[in-house]
Order: sequence, then C-alpha cells, then structure tokens
Amino acid sequence: MPVLRWGAKGLGRLAAIVFLDLDNFKWVNDTRGHPAGDNLLTMSAARIAVCLRANDTVARLGGDEIVILLPDPPQEIDRMIVVERVRNSVAAPVEIGGCTFSVTTSPGVARFPLDGRSREELLAKADAAMYQSKTGRNTFSFADPDA
Repeated sequence: MPVLRWGAKGLGRLAAIVFLDLDNFKWVNDTRGHPAGDNLLTMSAARIAVCLRANDTVARLGGDEIVILLPDPPQEIDRMIVVERVRNSVAAPVEIGGCTFSVTTSPGVARFPLDGRSREELLAKADAAMYQSKTGRNTFSFADPDA
C-alpha cells in the first residue's frame, strides 16, 4: 500500500484529516470586531491542541478554517473520540472583552487511504464532509469514499 507523504515526516500507513471551522465565527467578527475574533481563534486552537496526541498536528489554513492531521489512528472509534473531544472543548464558553461566547464546530473527517490518496483529495473530501455537518450544526461527518 502506498504511503502518503505530508511534508518531511510522512503519515505512515493510515491517517485521518479533520477539517473544521467555527460555527457563526463571522458573527463574532461582525459584532465584536476582528480582535475578538482573533482571540476566539487563539483560544480555540489552544483548546484543540490539548485534545490531541503528541504526534498529531493542528494548523490554521486561513480565516477560521482549521485542519487536524491524525497520523496512524488505531481505530475508527478512536478518531470519533478525538473529534468529540475537540468539539466539546471548543464549545465550552469563553470570555472575550467582558462578553461570554459559546461557539460550536462541525468537523468533517477524511481517512487515508479509504477516502483519498493525495493531500488535495483528502482535504477536499474532509471539507465536503464538514459542509455536510454544517446542515445540522455541532455534529461531525465522515467523507463519502464514493463521492
């Protein structure tokens, strides 16, 4: 089975990509200003990082788009536990500038090699799964391997 390489470290034989953004983030920026939005992103990223293993990676793509790389996840249930932990951590209330916010996230998950064999394909499928999750808000979806 081919190994997908993600930079110098490589992923190993199995991996999952989690694509998420913060639900209603635009509302925070529009009503409280960009500094409040930046603080919310910083706090959310810190909360996400605490939920991950040492060999997992979290990165901001732009805006409020965040990608988590889970190399060598042992089982499907473990991926679901990590995603639930991230969702619950991000959803905890946060105080910014004297206002308390609760934001949710609706992640999409794509698995290597089941859902794709390239970075681009996995990111696209995880992004599509995220948009599927957003129809219900505060939930998550796995990519459709046949899409």
